[in-house]
Amino acid sequence: MRYAPQVTTLTASNLVVGSDGCVMFRGTVNPGQLPTIAWFEWGASTGYSNVTEAILLDTTNVAVSVSNLLCGLVPGSDYHVRLVASNSLGAVTVPAPNHHTTLHQHQRRPAGSLV
Repeated sequence: MRYAPQVTTLTASNLVVGSDGCVMFRGTVNPGQLPTIAWFEWGASTGYSNVTEAILLDTTNVAVSVSNLLCGLVPGSDYHVRLVASNSLGAVTVPAPNHHTTLHQHQRRPAGSLV
């Protein structure tokens, strides 16, 4: 049986922006036995003013992991992110469970520290 994709955007809480200003967003998509593309939309508001490149997913009936490295993010800023997937039977958009996240700057620990 073929169907529109099923999408889960994994929580974006506790994400840390590396010193390069990048962070990995993740989710899963079940393509519904059809050729499917997926991408992330993100921005400072639910207008989601930024879009990643689309990823072509295998034609399968199981959830597959989708991830994208986003760069140019500002630590301490709030971002909204959602995963979108589309095939010939429809497009599905699902925001992250908490809808937005505050990204934290990566902190270097002194040599020899345990935590």
